Amino acid sequence: MRWIQKQPGQPACIEEFVAIQLEARERESAISGKDEWDQFKLNYPSMNSKRLRELLIEEQFGLCAYTGAAIDDERSPKPSSSSQPPTRKGSPHIEHLKSQHQCKGELESGGKTYGKDRGEDIDYHNMVAAIEIRGKESELFGAVARKNDPLPIWPTHQDCESAFTYFLDGTIRGITGPALETARLLRLGHGTLIDWRAEKINEWFGLPSEDTFPVQGMDDEGADSMPTPEQLPASRLREIIAAMETPAVGDKLPEFAFVIAQIARDALAIQKKIQVEPA
Repeated sequence: MRWIQKQPGQPACIEEFVAIQLEARERESAISGKDEWDQFKLNYPSMNSKRLRELLIEEQFGLCAYTGAAIDDERSPKPSSSSQPPTRKGSPHIEHLKSQHQCKGELESGGKTYGKDRGEDIDYHNMVAAIEIRGKESELFGAVARKNDPLPIWPTHQDCESAFTYFLDGTIRGITGPALETARLLRLGHGTLIDWRAEKINEWFGLPSEDTFPVQGMDDEGADSMPTPEQLPASRLREIIAAMETPAVGDKLPEFAFVIAQIARDALAIQKKIQVEPA
């Protein structure tokens, strides 16, 4: 995950929607003499969510909040038919960090009415843009796989990036119990995601494209001869880190930017350790 820094307040597209709904409710109530709230539910499926989705994608620099895959229109080609399996990319989706199901339950347990009273289901700080993959159960990961389960770690948590470790072969490991559970719920270790991450790692570090990475703990004789990021010049590693932290043209970050940056930082740390160790 990459930390998403939310701005204070609510965006105009949400506030305008709420204002219109409240005005319409009051107008109909004045005509009928009763509260017509049930005709104007305050939840985001009732609004034109295009601008909200665009805003979320912009603040995430075109990356999925959970996986880091690209979800902006330019880098997210859609399948030509619904019968196709998940493609290299997926459709952008407005995801609730605290599920709508949970928001509804909390609202009603507080004595309020879902759809009438404003809850976290239409709170911008509870929304992110995430990739939406559809297919067989075995093909799902990310927002769709998570369903309504509460996530221990959110991409809006400032320390979310340090909760996971990524490896050259595209695999991921949660460092803490909450991170392990988050990875399990989102299926961040799904084979498709591993392949996507490995593809980008290969591109940035010039590693082999075949399945020839040295596995963690592997003692194969050929493993030591495999090229690794720490063999790159330190200047190149710093360039890679800068590219992962600086949005390019169109305010987009490279796919899996936080993965690439972590691997480059680890490589720099290994280089420094080697330099200070006695011969």
